[in-house]
Order: sequence, then C-alpha cells, then structure tokens
Amino acid sequence: MRRVIQTTTVALFLAVGGSAAHATGGIFGLSAGANIWSHSSSGDLFGEDIDDNLDLDSDNDVHLWAEWDHFLPMIPSLRLDHTDLVQDGANGSSVDLSHTDFTAFWSPLPLPFVSIDIGLTARNFDGELDGGDLGGDLPQDWQDEIETSTSFSGWLPLGYLRAAVNIPTTPLRLEASVKDLSIGDNSITDMQANLVYKFMYAGVMVGYRDLSIELDEFDDITTDISFSGLYGGGFVRF
Repeated sequence: MRRVIQTTTVALFLAVGGSAAHATGGIFGLSAGANIWSHSSSGDLFGEDIDDNLDLDSDNDVHLWAEWDHFLPMIPSLRLDHTDLVQDGANGSSVDLSHTDFTAFWSPLPLPFVSIDIGLTARNFDGELDGGDLGGDLPQDWQDEIETSTSFSGWLPLGYLRAAVNIPTTPLRLEASVKDLSIGDNSITDMQANLVYKFMYAGVMVGYRDLSIELDEFDDITTDISFSGLYGGGFVRF
C-alpha cells in the first residue's frame, strides 16, 4: 500500500510539473532558442531627430534566450535573454543599445490552457553611442562626449508579466509579454507578442516586438528612442 501511495504521488507530481511547464519547455521545463529581429527606429538621439537628421538604418539583429520553467514550489523559474541592438546612421553616427536580461518569475495561477507569469528582470546595458561627424552640430554639453564615441553600461530593474493561451487540439500557442520600468526620468517598455508552433522537442515562432527606451543621465547618457519590428526564429526543448 505504501508503494502504491508513493507511486501515485510521484505520478501526480510529474503530471503537475509537466502541465505547469511553459509551452516552449519540455519534460524538464528547459528550452533555448534564437530569433532574428528586423527593427526600425524613431525618436531623438544626441539631441537630433532620428528620421530628419541621423537617418538610422533599419537592421536585423539576433535575440538569444534560454529558460528553465520548473514546477518547484516557491522557487522562481529563470530566464536569460540577450539582444544585439545596433543601427548605423548618417555621417558615421551609430547607436548600440545591446542588452542582457536576467529574469526570475513565478506562475501563481495554474489554469487549463492558460498560463500567467509574474516576475522581475534585471537588464544590463552594454552599449555605445557614436556621433560620427555630427559633433559640431550637437548641443554644447554633448560635444566633448561625442567627438568620437561614448561607451556606457549599467543595470536597471524592470517588472515582468507574460500571458499565454494554448489553442486546444493544436500545437499552437499565443503569447504576449511586457517588461516595464518607470523610475524618475528613466523609463523602458519592452512588449512582445508571438505565435508558437511546437513539434516534438522543437518549435518555431513569429512575432512582433516594440521597445521604447528613455534614459536621463544614465551613466551620463540621455536618449529617447524606440525600436520596433517583426521577428522569427526557432527553439529546442528538453
């Protein structure tokens, strides 16, 4: 009888764990993938309007991610993202706002066909702003800093929310997420929505991402810029 109880308990534990794992996670809730993000930009940089003066080019960059979405109580699941984000503009100007996100999240509401994740993200920027030949036209407080280029780095905290719906009797899943920060004059809103198709222990996804970044004296950098566009990629799960 004791063995039956133990076996039943283990079976229920695995069943709950399997149902709680994120759609892109496999038996162990592990997954990793890569996307290509085709983005264009708008806003202000170096005190200049991007569309009118800097003419930053649209570009394609890589977004890599890995996730462990487990079923252990009270212990947060973990996700790691890295996004290359580089655009070149007129007169040798360029912007590099590449960043890495470390996210801890919980799934407080186990619902059939629906999952909701809530957590916190620590975002690390490691980038560079280059004024190119625009130095003489920049505001006075920028000229000394942007004669060639200005590197910057630092951490910012963001709230994290993700919701997803499995489409019954299909391998499809609709998913949307947002990472948001509003502290003083610094604000970031990073929204994504995608359609996932799973097959065996792999899958593909297509979606749209909109990222708005407003920084005021963040490591001596001030900018107000947005990036948006479609992305697509694949993933494996374990």
